[in-house]
Amino acid sequence: MRYLLRNTNLRIALFLAVIPLFLPENLFPVLCLGAIYSIAALGMSLLLGYAGQISLGHAAFIGIGAYTTAILTTQFNWPVLAAFAAAIFVSSVIAYIIGKPILKTKGFFLALATLGFGEIFFVFTSRTDPVIGGLVGIGGIPYFSIAGYEFSSYVQMHYLYWTILLGLVIYSQNMVNSRSGRAFRAISTDELAASTMGIDVAKYKLRIFVLSAAYAGIAGSLLATYLSMTQPYGFRVDLSIFIVLAVIVGGMGSLWGVVAATVVLTWLKDEQLSQYQEYSALIYGIILLLILIFVPQGLGSLGQRSFQWMKDRLGKAYRYRSNRS
Repeated sequence: MRYLLRNTNLRIALFLAVIPLFLPENLFPVLCLGAIYSIAALGMSLLLGYAGQISLGHAAFIGIGAYTTAILTTQFNWPVLAAFAAAIFVSSVIAYIIGKPILKTKGFFLALATLGFGEIFFVFTSRTDPVIGGLVGIGGIPYFSIAGYEFSSYVQMHYLYWTILLGLVIYSQNMVNSRSGRAFRAISTDELAASTMGIDVAKYKLRIFVLSAAYAGIAGSLLATYLSMTQPYGFRVDLSIFIVLAVIVGGMGSLWGVVAATVVLTWLKDEQLSQYQEYSALIYGIILLLILIFVPQGLGSLGQRSFQWMKDRLGKAYRYRSNRS
């Protein structure tokens, strides 16, 4: 029991395992989409929160993963699992190719360069009718399947997506606590100082950019099999802004905080604000402003403080009862 209380990943895994027993059916799509977007936000958290590099073209890498899966499964009859692996590979390779020149820029120039890449991806996908369907997109994408077992129900998808997400969180935690993670934090603090300490800044920036794109490719592939279709309008800059907002709201140094923020924002976007899409930018701006004013370190720090408060309260109650007895 003591190990359970100390291990955040195990507590969350147990919570995710039992929540389908109590969750209303209409909330399963939120959890499924929340998990998919959380994978992309996790990659953005590594890029922005730990390495200090911002990208507004993250939606393009999600789209690359989605379209790779869609084309390979519908036009070439690839197994979904093979197309899933190919989506990760293609997203990573394209990130490596464009990352070398783009990552020579910094700050706002980097944001604009990645934004331009995102717009190029949208124009390409929307005007390439014979190959990828143009604005209509691609339909008939099969559900995710492993060894003939198809994940076609919301409950099955819930366990699949959150298992993948949990594995990526554990991998990310190990990475940020490794030598590479320390190098990323040094680059985020001061690139010049990191360079004088012997850190190959260009290599590490490219490495985290490619890793972030690989996470986005995973999310895009899962999104394509979840929706059974893909369209260019699903991967415009507003999705990139949504991912960046989730990282800021969740806390750029808190991986599980980013996941929580992504799920909450997904619930707001799909359930509460769906009829106010024209005001989504204003609403997200207000949310961001409130977070920066009242919880500047993000929801992750709020959750940690709440859990610590509960532990302190329980500890005091236990000591009080022990002293009385």
